[in-house]
Amino acid sequence: MIGLLLLAAAISPLNAAAVSDPTGTDAPLPECFQQTDERWAGKELIGPNGCGLIALVNAVNYLTGNFIDPVELAVYAHRIDAYNGSVGGGTARWVLYNQLARYERQYGFRVTDTGMDAGVRHRDFIRNLKAGGVAVCHVYGHFITIVDYDAGTDTYLVYDSAANPTKRQTTAKPTWLSGEYLSTSPYMTVDWWCLLERTGDSKNKVGDRVRRNQPVELSRYVESDTALTLTGTAVASGGIKSLFYVVDYDYDNVVSLPDSVTADADTEAAFSVSLDLSGLSAGVHTLRLLARGAGRQVSDIAVCTLFVGSSADSGTDPVTGDVTVGFSGYVGMPHVMQKAPVSLGTRVPCFRAEAGAVLLLGEMDLSEFTHVVVTYSVKETFEPNSAGFPACIGLKTAGKPYSRGDSGYDVEDSLALAMPEGGPEGLKYERQLILDLSDIDYKGDVYLAACIPEKQYVYIRSLRFCTGKTIGTETDATQTATEPETAESASGAGTDLPVDSASAETEPNVVGCTSSAQTGAVMTVFLTGIVPMLCRHRRRRAAR
Repeated sequence: MIGLLLLAAAISPLNAAAVSDPTGTDAPLPECFQQTDERWAGKELIGPNGCGLIALVNAVNYLTGNFIDPVELAVYAHRIDAYNGSVGGGTARWVLYNQLARYERQYGFRVTDTGMDAGVRHRDFIRNLKAGGVAVCHVYGHFITIVDYDAGTDTYLVYDSAANPTKRQTTAKPTWLSGEYLSTSPYMTVDWWCLLERTGDSKNKVGDRVRRNQPVELSRYVESDTALTLTGTAVASGGIKSLFYVVDYDYDNVVSLPDSVTADADTEAAFSVSLDLSGLSAGVHTLRLLARGAGRQVSDIAVCTLFVGSSADSGTDPVTGDVTVGFSGYVGMPHVMQKAPVSLGTRVPCFRAEAGAVLLLGEMDLSEFTHVVVTYSVKETFEPNSAGFPACIGLKTAGKPYSRGDSGYDVEDSLALAMPEGGPEGLKYERQLILDLSDIDYKGDVYLAACIPEKQYVYIRSLRFCTGKTIGTETDATQTATEPETAESASGAGTDLPVDSASAETEPNVVGCTSSAQTGAVMTVFLTGIVPMLCRHRRRRAAR
């Protein structure tokens, strides 16, 4: 036994650089669902015993893009004595996986081999993966899913529904593991598998985003008690008769969308739907849009992450169209504080920008705005230049920070950035900086990113996306007459405003937004070399 443990310690999993994609595009890999997910972990003992069920859910979702409700699957499996039945806790693999005919018809897959006592080196196993199939596998006391094989590195792409980086060297994301590790590890040696393949094809388009055999992935920032409109086309092997949607995987409350299909449903179905979001609490939610076909066939069209903002810190100005984005809609995301520090003078959610911080804001059309007002606060000890170069805050098209501490700038994928300032006033003192969007023509995912020195923090209170419209005119607020810029104003990137002051006092005819010219949102000379790199996003609309 000691020798076996020493051998296991010497074998390390290999993370391959290349990641296969079942859609044939550069789109992200499907989610690796976890049995401990609070949306189903407490039902039907899925949390402690549901690895065999979630392994199947992950297999079918990767293969077809269609999500099987784990709770409904657990009820069915228990009824046929394949789960938490006479065989004890967990899944009876020889029973469940050869009694899935109804699910095969409904979700577009087929179990081609209902079970074999063999490992990952078996030629049929590898042949199935190379042909685009997947496998549900048994390891010591557990089930996993293997979805791809890289012959060049002899590595397998593993989905583990109970990710354990210590015991099984897996994470909650798809993990590449070596064939040697999956053949000799005490806890991850594959000793049994069944094989699955896809039986139909689908193609989904929402807006300008297209996915094959996977739902389109979207992200939207929305205000509470509003509706979400999605327009697109979909093709499924079983045809499309109608649409429906579910929120937060609550399949007990499916919302049907009658008369939602507006074109030939047997070939390419066109749709335009308005999804009622009233009643959703502030925070992050997941919405899945699905299609019903002939019989019980189901095809997932889109998965949308919703950032629902509270009216307490978010909203659209009815006069100017300016959009204020608070952080109530992002609670639960990394670096978002549900309650701001007491010393900030408010307890609404805020984004704590620090080394490595980045936040997906959602898909936005930035061509509609001239600039963004970033309202923030810093401690009196904040030193924006402590890393040897100024800190910065900005917007990017990819989920990467401007820097990870003291390593300099990374401006790739940057849209706009500016520098926060420090001062002796403390956290209750509101400051503002301006991100110039006047020459940006971009539509797509937008990320809030930062370059902040280690152990330094910038507390961002809100973002106000400004259209530049003024009362009684259609002029651009950034084009209003201002006094000639001085050397002092050119060296700063932000304006300090006490908490009880109003930005409108500096420019009475502008509703809500401070002019970027007046706030002096100008990069200092250190940015001269990187400005040309930012300009590649200007006058260009990104196609997704």
